[in-house]
Amino acid sequence: MLSLHKWSGDEQVLDVGCGRGLLIAKAAKLLAELGGNGKATGIDIWSNVDMGGNSEAATRRNLELGGISDRCTLLGVPAQEMPFPDQTFDVIVSNLCLHNIYDRQARRQACSRLLGSEARRRRNYFGLQTHWGIC
Repeated sequence: MLSLHKWSGDEQVLDVGCGRGLLIAKAAKLLAELGGNGKATGIDIWSNVDMGGNSEAATRRNLELGGISDRCTLLGVPAQEMPFPDQTFDVIVSNLCLHNIYDRQARRQACSRLLGSEARRRRNYFGLQTHWGIC
């Protein structure tokens, strides 16, 4: 999914439903490798009930182990809220989360509001990658 974007290293990235940090960590590593000033933000509710020990602490630990925690911010908020100013992000990614926002129109509006004019939107449903425009 991340290979679909042409990275400069200065992107502001949002990972919606970041879980244990797979996408946010890879995005942060790409930003670091390119030597830019980009940062990655991950949001999740980290439910231990349905995600087998999923927690913010586990995600933070994974980012620390990857040596990229300084490029990452984690917030414990539901995907439905996305409490950020308009046009905060250049890239929004999500893996197996956004389908939990049942109101498709609200989902599109929230993500479109957060993205700058040159932004890329990607999501993944069980390996099927799509643009937001057709979700």
